[in-house]
Amino acid sequence: MNSTLSHVGVDVSAETLDVSVRMPAGELHAAQFDNTADGHAKLIGWITKKGRSARVVLEATGNYSLDLALALHEAKRVEVMVVNPRVARRFAEACLQRSSTDTTMALTLCEFARRMEFVHWTPPAPEIRELRAITRRLAALIVERTRELNRAHAARASAEASKVVANDIEVNVRHLQRRIEELERHALELVAKHPALQRACQHITSVRGFADRSAVQLLGELLVLPEDMVVRQWVAHSGLDVRHFDSGTSVHKQPRISKRGNAHIRRILYMPALVAIQHEPNVRVFYEQLLAAGKQKLQAIVAVMRKLLHAIYGMLKTDTDFAGESSPPCASTTRRSVPRSRICFPATSPASPCAPRACRPRCGSRSPTVASPNGSRRTRCATPLRLIAWSPAPTCASSRSCSGTPPSAPPRATCTSARA
Repeated sequence: MNSTLSHVGVDVSAETLDVSVRMPAGELHAAQFDNTADGHAKLIGWITKKGRSARVVLEATGNYSLDLALALHEAKRVEVMVVNPRVARRFAEACLQRSSTDTTMALTLCEFARRMEFVHWTPPAPEIRELRAITRRLAALIVERTRELNRAHAARASAEASKVVANDIEVNVRHLQRRIEELERHALELVAKHPALQRACQHITSVRGFADRSAVQLLGELLVLPEDMVVRQWVAHSGLDVRHFDSGTSVHKQPRISKRGNAHIRRILYMPALVAIQHEPNVRVFYEQLLAAGKQKLQAIVAVMRKLLHAIYGMLKTDTDFAGESSPPCASTTRRSVPRSRICFPATSPASPCAPRACRPRCGSRSPTVASPNGSRRTRCATPLRLIAWSPAPTCASSRSCSGTPPSAPPRATCTSARA
């Protein structure tokens, strides 16, 4: 163990910083500093005096902790970790900490730094932080405009309503609309100045359902995440992961999404998912399959939100557009790993022998015919509810033609079923 390494816990409030330090020899010290630039400099000098190194843990408290985290990240001989407040609270409960004050929380964070795995915090790029700040403000103004529109509707419902109040609401609505348009213009200009942001925005808007506003808002929330996160961590961060609650033979609660994470991502994905269900054929087929499997409409919409998040992850990681239009007629039985750049939703080609999906377990196989919710008969794929990855193979491996494909039809690429 490093004999010069001290562990530091910092509880951040609007005006002060409560600090608890565990020295290399084991003694414990506490201090308090102002939450200002001068206070940050004094804190760094205090924890690194006599050439000591320090590992600092603090909670994520928005703008109150951002300047301190940036200052610690730039300081020499200092490593910083920004933890989720829920994690810190659960750790305090595990340590049987009954009281909750600034001093006790600083001590808890100090013990967290000493006992738990230390994950270095890397700040996002300045343009990404600026984009998130603009999009968060944009979302707040949109909510306020909706409230004012509701008030205006209520004011017009009665002939006895005050005309002065109704006029003031209309003036405020126009003012909010101008501010929203101004922020959108700033956000788009910021994206246009940085090629990486511009490419990412173009990839997201390649999905039917995402326009410029929803794309820049989603980028502001996703690009601040660490680059080494996998798609399952994205899903968990957005609160779209399924939470199971089973115990023994008697407790079997209905699985639900956890909603533990960034609610902004769920809010942004909801409306694009509705539009994609209506206008993106492959997404609509996926949605209808969930309904046919007995899912409620809201459950199916949430599943589409999660699939869209998976697709966006693949597009941003591989720098490719959405590939939802491919529609090969059949699938081979061989399973292989598929690059995320080739992942898309189920195909819906009318010429496909396995309509509405083009995925089949093998060429010429028969799939069961099932009744759709509207009473019509349709053929369901033997491997339902999975993403499709298109293979560059020119034709089916079988010597006979795929069932349902006209003999004169040109050869098409096969597809390989892959788990999401």
